[in-house]
Amino acid sequence: MKKRSLLCEAIEEAFEVNAVSLFLHTAKGERITYDEARVVIQTGVKKLEVYAQQLSSVVAVYAEKNIHSTLALYSIILNGKGYLPIDARSPVSRVVTILQEAKPSAILVQEKFTTVLEDALLKTEMEFSIVSFTEGFQLFLFADFKVYPEETLYVLFTSGSTGLPKGIIQTHKSAWAFLQFCLTINTKTQSENFISIAPYQFDLSIHDLFLPILNSGSLLLPDDLETSNSRLMAQIFGENKIETIYSTPSFFNWLMDTGRLERCNFLHVKLLLIAGEVLRWETVKRLQKYFPNAAMFNLYGPTETNVCMAYEVKLEDEQKYVHSVPIGKSCSYSTMKLVKREQGKELYIAGESLMQGYTHEDKTCFEQIDGNKFYATGDIVKEAFDGNYAFVSRADRMIKRNGFRIEPAEIEAVLKKLVGVKQVAVIADKQNDSVKIYAFLVSEKKHETIFLKNFCADAIPYYMIPDRFIFVDEILLNANHKTDGKRMLALANQ
Repeated sequence: MKKRSLLCEAIEEAFEVNAVSLFLHTAKGERITYDEARVVIQTGVKKLEVYAQQLSSVVAVYAEKNIHSTLALYSIILNGKGYLPIDARSPVSRVVTILQEAKPSAILVQEKFTTVLEDALLKTEMEFSIVSFTEGFQLFLFADFKVYPEETLYVLFTSGSTGLPKGIIQTHKSAWAFLQFCLTINTKTQSENFISIAPYQFDLSIHDLFLPILNSGSLLLPDDLETSNSRLMAQIFGENKIETIYSTPSFFNWLMDTGRLERCNFLHVKLLLIAGEVLRWETVKRLQKYFPNAAMFNLYGPTETNVCMAYEVKLEDEQKYVHSVPIGKSCSYSTMKLVKREQGKELYIAGESLMQGYTHEDKTCFEQIDGNKFYATGDIVKEAFDGNYAFVSRADRMIKRNGFRIEPAEIEAVLKKLVGVKQVAVIADKQNDSVKIYAFLVSEKKHETIFLKNFCADAIPYYMIPDRFIFVDEILLNANHKTDGKRMLALANQ
């Protein structure tokens, strides 16, 4: 019999201990206690057991974030399976691409998406059957699936440098190490009221899904419309006395720029966790104005490692790190190495939070150093005199925008499918906290911008769609015969 992970044991214990306490709720007034949630989750577990012979270790979920889909994730986990969350806002063509790459044994689909997904899958060679699941959901069972390691907890897909989405396999052990670290931070603030801002396919969600349970707390689930309305989000934080907020610098800047925070009282906020992008001191100073009682941590780590370095933000350190807030030092479960590159020193990470691997079984993603398995982050960093580290630049072309990882090659691969397009170069223009994506095209036909945006929207997520499309006679190259980003951006800004 498969041994229960520490995370599964902790989840089951929490539901027993906190029976009548509030567990999940929404800004619209929906509420469910731990005891009520346990009943729903166990129903899902039993439903999955009916198809035990057809299910391997991973079940995908294609649904909006709400109480029902969140409980479904816990059902999958407590049934001994890993979960693969799929962005409900993604084009269905990309959903199919992910399913073809990940090969889950099944996908749990919200009813509003079943017809469009069924139609898309019928155009592929994937064999599947559809059965009813719990209310509002159907289960697609696949005949051909990948067998994942037993310890798999979740699989998250990010943008891939090959032009296709890339699946990252993480384990119960890696999540548990990260969550224990989060508990040590939370011990300082004793937060009990949490909110889930990050979508479930974003690694920030691991904190949101599990830390409230480990801390006997409640989790508020805003929907997509609410998280896209800054004034409403500010109101939700205030009315629900949210104590811990975990998001990206872009989210916090957007909130402060447009949310009219001066009208709200956020003295109840105890902890701000910030990750996903470079954090600037100007953002910190603004946050301290609106959240004066909140401790603040800058967390660092790619999806392959989750958080592996951390820094408790102290405004008095600004003079030591002028350009950006440090990413800090290694967490207790992580080990770091610096490897010399042409651009500087690249950060390598090993330790308990390191991923199991990629869905395409790329064994080149790891490097053995001193007998340990390390992951090359692609981030160039520098060490300060006190042992903290600061981010400098990327060693590759990857773009970070609003916390999402974007590989230009994936956008380029889509645009190269257009009639008449001969060459494409996607380049990021970074100005302070703002990141614009430009697509330069050498083409026999000049397509209209609205057509190009719609074409991209049918193939890639909204956050990857270029801000501008620029037609040029040629893609300029540097002395190393690579795209000369600076000269191309100069053309765009003429």
